[in-house]
Amino acid sequence: MKTSITLLAATFLCSSCAAVQPHWQQTDGSLDQTRYYVDVNERADFRIVCSNQRISMSFSDKYGAVRLTAIVMDGQRFEDYDFFSIQLRDKGDIDKFQPLWETLRSAKRITVIADTTPQKSFELPTSNLAKMLPADVTQCDGQQR
Repeated sequence: MKTSITLLAATFLCSSCAAVQPHWQQTDGSLDQTRYYVDVNERADFRIVCSNQRISMSFSDKYGAVRLTAIVMDGQRFEDYDFFSIQLRDKGDIDKFQPLWETLRSAKRITVIADTTPQKSFELPTSNLAKMLPADVTQCDGQQR
């Protein structure tokens, strides 16, 4: 009997632990804006905001917005600040950003490196990212073009 109760309690604890794992979420704001975000921990989050053909990636901690130093996805490092805030005005802009977007959607491991002293890095979950982000980067704000 004690074994059954112990197994039941362990099963309950494991299922509640899985429920609190961070995962990507989406909110649709006003003015053709879509926000994709994940809470890294109780004091930090990473978000992608798509609005009016502009994509901005940012990290925030308990003190507010923090500039990104880099994003490392499956060992590939992206450091160009232009990637973290880009206007998709023409095909050249889209072609420049598309490799990062595709890598982000299919990544098995993502590390965000914040521009802080000392430098902080955080692992982001990837389990539902491909389902959350649209395949076509030009539609990330929910608008059909």
